[in-house]
Amino acid sequence: MSERLIEEIGLFQEHRAIGVEVWWCRFNSLHLNQNLGCSLNIDIPDDIRRSVPKRQAEYMAGRILARQALASIGSNSTEVTRNVDRSPGFPKGISGSISHTRDQALCAVTSNNAINFLGVDIEDLLCHKTANDLSNHIMNTRELKFLNECKLSFRQFATLVFSAKESIYKAIYPYIKDVIGFETSEVIGISENHIELVLDERIGKLLPQYSTFSCQFNMTEDHVITLVAQ
Repeated sequence: MSERLIEEIGLFQEHRAIGVEVWWCRFNSLHLNQNLGCSLNIDIPDDIRRSVPKRQAEYMAGRILARQALASIGSNSTEVTRNVDRSPGFPKGISGSISHTRDQALCAVTSNNAINFLGVDIEDLLCHKTANDLSNHIMNTRELKFLNECKLSFRQFATLVFSAKESIYKAIYPYIKDVIGFETSEVIGISENHIELVLDERIGKLLPQYSTFSCQFNMTEDHVITLVAQ
């Protein structure tokens, strides 16, 4: 039954060397089956059940993908619960992160104890108007200067910065347990497939040994994927 919702599924091989499994899928919300959660033994929270089909499809796709990712690392449990704060709850001893767009989902998992922070994000490429409208909220003038150091368009760069900060937020949330804004991390460097960011003083004090993060990214014609694993 999940095959009708999930149209494509795949694994990013390049992250396996560091002990991280990153799985991706494309899904079609028009093929959502209301009985899918029950048939796959996936618990669907009441607020998700009451939501529009698009939101239900996003949730189901993320959970199905997480199950695949957990199975791929040999986890005894492939169940992903939902914590009180609505973040995904992965099995004990495993770190994980889930993200989705309107028709794609991403899940990263690891059982590598050397990785303290794991966060993943996927974003549709911002249109020119949205990139311009959001740029002042996403980055400051110092960060904008790094646009000249890369081969990305403005909309690609804005989407990348947005996504990288989302990945960092997901990676550090289990430690800070707080909602933070885009201003709490700042771009300090960029290369072909990595972007470096530093936390501001307030958040950095909570993680004194981990104030700087390297975020891997993959850019396509229509979306960007970012990953923090350190």
